[in-house]
Amino acid sequence: MIFRDVFRWALRTLDVVSDSRSAERRLAHSELFDAAWYQATQAPTVSLDQAARHYLQHGAALGLSPSPFFDGPWYLADNPDVAAAGLNPLLHYLDCGRAEGRPVCPVADPASVARIERSDLFDAGWYRATQTPNVTADRAARHYLQTGAARGLSPGPRFDGPWYLANNADVAAAGQNPLLHYLNDGRSEGRPICPFTDPAALAPIEGSALFDADWYRTNHAPDLPPNQAARHYLREGAARGLNPGPLFDGNWYLGTNADVAEAGLNPLLHYLKSGRAEGRPIRLACSRDAQARVIETRPIVLRETVSACIVVVVHAFYVDVFEELLPHLVRAIPRFDLLVSTDQSGKKGAIEAAAARAGLADRCRVVRAENRGRNFGPLVTVFAQDILRYDLVLHVHTKKSLFSGAEQTRWRDEIYRALFANAACAAIALSLFEDDSRIGLFFPETSAHIVYWAHTWLANIGPGYGLLARLGLPYDGFDEYLDYPVGGMFWARVDALRPLLTAGLTPQDFPEEHGQTDGTLAHAIERVIPIVCRSQGYRAVCFDYDRGLARFDSSARNWHQYSARNQDQALLALEDVDLVSFDLFDTLVSRPARRPDAVLKLVEHRIATEEGRPIPLFAERRAAENRVRARKHHQGDVNLSEIYAELAASGTITGDVVARAHALEKRIDLGALHPRPEVIAILKVAHERGKRIVLMTDTYYEEADIRGILQAIGVADLFAALYVSNAVGARKDRGDLWRHVEEAEAVPRARWLHVGDNEHSDIQAACDRRIPYLHVAHPAKILAQSGFVRDEGDLARTWPSDLVIGHAMLTLGRNPFLDRAGPPYLTLGSAREVGSVVFGPLMLLFMSWLIRHEVLRRVERLYFLAREGDFLVKVYQLIRERYGLQHLPEGSYFHVSRQVAIGAALGRGFRPDLVTGAGRYVGSLQGLLWNRASFTAPAHHGLDRLDVRLPGDASVVERIMTDLQPEITAHGADMNARFRAYARQEGLDAGGHHAVVDVGYSATIQKMMQMALGQPLIGFYMTTFDTAQGVETDGGAAFSCFRAGTENPETSALPVLAHGLAVEAFLTAPHGQVVGYETTGERIAPLFKADPRTPAEHGVLAELHAGAEQYITDTLDLYGPDLLLADIPRKGPQEFLRLLMQGLIATPSEPMRTLGVEDDFCGLPIHRVYAAAENPTSG
Repeated sequence: MIFRDVFRWALRTLDVVSDSRSAERRLAHSELFDAAWYQATQAPTVSLDQAARHYLQHGAALGLSPSPFFDGPWYLADNPDVAAAGLNPLLHYLDCGRAEGRPVCPVADPASVARIERSDLFDAGWYRATQTPNVTADRAARHYLQTGAARGLSPGPRFDGPWYLANNADVAAAGQNPLLHYLNDGRSEGRPICPFTDPAALAPIEGSALFDADWYRTNHAPDLPPNQAARHYLREGAARGLNPGPLFDGNWYLGTNADVAEAGLNPLLHYLKSGRAEGRPIRLACSRDAQARVIETRPIVLRETVSACIVVVVHAFYVDVFEELLPHLVRAIPRFDLLVSTDQSGKKGAIEAAAARAGLADRCRVVRAENRGRNFGPLVTVFAQDILRYDLVLHVHTKKSLFSGAEQTRWRDEIYRALFANAACAAIALSLFEDDSRIGLFFPETSAHIVYWAHTWLANIGPGYGLLARLGLPYDGFDEYLDYPVGGMFWARVDALRPLLTAGLTPQDFPEEHGQTDGTLAHAIERVIPIVCRSQGYRAVCFDYDRGLARFDSSARNWHQYSARNQDQALLALEDVDLVSFDLFDTLVSRPARRPDAVLKLVEHRIATEEGRPIPLFAERRAAENRVRARKHHQGDVNLSEIYAELAASGTITGDVVARAHALEKRIDLGALHPRPEVIAILKVAHERGKRIVLMTDTYYEEADIRGILQAIGVADLFAALYVSNAVGARKDRGDLWRHVEEAEAVPRARWLHVGDNEHSDIQAACDRRIPYLHVAHPAKILAQSGFVRDEGDLARTWPSDLVIGHAMLTLGRNPFLDRAGPPYLTLGSAREVGSVVFGPLMLLFMSWLIRHEVLRRVERLYFLAREGDFLVKVYQLIRERYGLQHLPEGSYFHVSRQVAIGAALGRGFRPDLVTGAGRYVGSLQGLLWNRASFTAPAHHGLDRLDVRLPGDASVVERIMTDLQPEITAHGADMNARFRAYARQEGLDAGGHHAVVDVGYSATIQKMMQMALGQPLIGFYMTTFDTAQGVETDGGAAFSCFRAGTENPETSALPVLAHGLAVEAFLTAPHGQVVGYETTGERIAPLFKADPRTPAEHGVLAELHAGAEQYITDTLDLYGPDLLLADIPRKGPQEFLRLLMQGLIATPSEPMRTLGVEDDFCGLPIHRVYAAAENPTSG
């Protein structure tokens, strides 16, 4: 019995041994068992021949792996049934697992696991929580290394593994673990990484009105698929500082919210989840200059509710479009009432049903209105009284007719987006109205596919003039570009529209609908809305969605469409045409006048001056022209002779005056014409290419006059025909001249190119007929589009300024081919041109003011002071002598400075306050006493080592001056004696009526001279502060062309003050500052400080002066000195200085930029004023 049991046990043992040896052999011969590796890495004490046995009997149970290609513990973890049965993992795989398709995985290199675990980009807790919850923390790194990366998992929130492989094809192709590659090689190679994209974060981003996938792709990642934009922003865009859309500045948000930045949060995600609810603002970019060169930051809180009572007025001609826009309105606007107009009963019912479905049944009224006035007819007639009950109105319509097809849909969608379809845009508009009671209008920037010349009045001048007259609003800008809601949709404060809503307009005021594209009352209302808004004291905001930019009182007007064109591109228009027609005035030739009618006002002014009484020439001549046109039933055209004949026959002005006026107008106006060489070059190339060239002009000049003009500019022989309106009896602006030329020339419209300047009669007229056109903008419009701001008022007030700036306008705007996509559009090529354009008009203005001043009649002699007086007296003498104005007092240059004037005043009494009270100073006390009184203290006092600042150290300075009173008094007495001797020599002695002329600003020199001489003086200044009135203390008087009051020069809107140093640098004499006087023979001569300027700088200064002098003579030779006797408005002539200093006029004249102003008086170095011309800024 015992033997049998032992035998059975032995048999079983032999079977086990036999099975064990079989299993051992299978393991040893498997490609997944590596004895050497096993010995080296798993069981170092086991011999190679015992490795398989060890793994079979002990190793697997100890968690060892048989080779680098088979991770036993991983296999058991991935196959819990095998683990539960206590089976050897590799043996199971060889016997069953492989056949069953069970996966295996290589052993994780411990060094690699450790590297992963130590990395700041691996987060075991996050990995378990978000990627694979069933893995223990101690196995997380191993799991990621072995299978996680292969399954597309990421190791931590800051490292997106799939993104890394997608952006590094070599790593993916090599089958490498993304994080391990980055740690080993990628980081040192500078390869980028991005955060993991949480799917839960995508939804709020993609659904936000502040995220714009199309904008994001266009501006940041053009190759990105549309559905990947939000993912890209979350993964890497925010980290790289990219904005999610034009309305949200992520960097600004993080900079303003330190807690968000410190937490490393995505700025938009934070704002959407909590920031908006917490009332945190976002950044709205704002601009207050026409070119949007200075971008300001306006923090704005987007509110969920507003206090304003809102009405939405919709003209719903197309029901399907209304049904599309209604959900956007409901989603974007907190609460509103709805007024809808349509033209048919059937549409009315459909609209009411749609409103009911949107939950607006009790807040919606639908009216069937007569089809007149498009969207504006119902707005200002049917709904006018209803609208007046609200605070804000949103006006939209369903128009489809501006263009056709997809482009029209895009135009409408862009407008909707900027007003309400994007809820954030609506919130911005409402917040602006809520925060700023001065804002009266909010409208979208003009769509990019709308032509720039739509920003003019085109055929709407007549209706616009009548409407503004009905509203009682003065307006003088019908010849200008204007900002308005192109497309007729906008937000408005109801009070801003009150004049329109209370004007009593009726449907019968609008023409019947015949598909008109322009020239109706509705088109005029569209353009008048901003004018009405301004008349009510409100500002308009034009919102550029693509830039996230709110432009205050301006818009881009799509001007880049015009400005980017160069002459070579213009020449391309000559291809594929046979006939080229040219306009004449302001196309081939231009007048140096902002408006041509200013010439006639000058004629009226001169005739009135000659007659010694007012002569209503301008009004009577216009009336005579209108009577002639009326007799012709407004057919054909009139010429200048007919107009003056009618004026003479009327008897309102005597015949001899009429004859003089006729001759004078013709002589000045025709004599003023300047060629536009760049346009004439186009004409000559057209002729060289064999094109037939004709002239088309609306004019009252007769054909003989026209031929004379063409002869004068050397192109008369190039024209095959002249179509002159008063000879042909047809006009371009009326349309019949186009028909006449088409019939006479018999050329297909597609083979006909028209070249002209007038947006209505040349460009729109050609466009309407599908005739190709080449627009060459009027110089005045180029100037205005470049930032020039004209004088306010009608022609009766502004005509002198229109003429004074004329030559500057031509210099800057003569060439219509700007070749610049953005500002600056204007260029001056030399210092002489800068002197002419920038300072010529300013000098004319100042001299006009001076010679017209009533006090000048009492003055016996003018003394032009300081270094600025050197050029001012030259200009004064030039005008006085060249134009026969010898009745004006003589002028002379008086060598003086604040330094010597204070020194001389100290000779009349010891007054330390004269030194300390003369403004700020930084430097040594020795320097202060020298620069302000020409006094040098004895060296042993050591004042050169004592630094002072004024006004803060005034008491210290006065105490030390008191200690030096004997020396200072003696010095003052000497300075006073020398100064008085020089003044006597120059005729400035007691008893006469003398006046001084200077730039300004506090009249310090005049005050000191009055004290030193003991006599009052009259002062004439370009610019003064209120402090200049201090001259009255000693009986003097100070008058200024520009009164600056108490303005700060750094913030002043007055160019001559804001850029006063530039004016001083221009006017400065070619010698150093006056520091004293000496006797030379029998004369007293000034002593000058050494001039720090180089010969090159003196050369530039001479060119500047020569340019200004030439400008003065060109203007007065043409228009006569009578222009100086007119009251010249003061804004226009200063504008060129502002444009130059703000960088809106480009000049390559680098030497000019070295010019500056010495300011030793304040202890400061030379101001390089022209080098400080502003660049575009943002903040």
